Amino acid sequence: MEIQNIEELVELIKSLKRKGDLEGAKNILLQCVDFMDSHFGINDKKPPWYHEQLGIVFRKLGEVDLGNNYTRMADQIILHNLRIHIMQVYEMDPKTRTSCYPNGPVITKTEVEAAQRLYKEGAMTILNKFLLEGTKDTSV
Repeated sequence: MEIQNIEELVELIKSLKRKGDLEGAKNILLQCVDFMDSHFGINDKKPPWYHEQLGIVFRKLGEVDLGNNYTRMADQIILHNLRIHIMQVYEMDPKTRTSCYPNGPVITKTEVEAAQRLYKEGAMTILNKFLLEGTKDTSV
């Protein structure tokens, strides 16, 4: 099957998982992750979906630690994307920024949950915790 666009690739992965072809899904997902690692720069947002799916697939294949590692990577990507968004907002012209984001950059529930998971695992620095909570109390 020749893939024409990203939607077809995502549908193929979902189809393989539904059919129980976890090895096939894993192989395609690993290729997607390799592609992203080689084509996305440090300041580019990356889709966390492929890492999330790898986490699920590896756990279903009985490779729990590897699955958890990919889930952790997905959470790190979510926070990386948030950092980029925040930088983009604050690089805007002040008038535009105030018009578009009167209360500052938006932080979604998904981003908060990713931060909480990483923090609970000890995989998140205290600085990141304070950036997401918006607190200046460093006594924690």
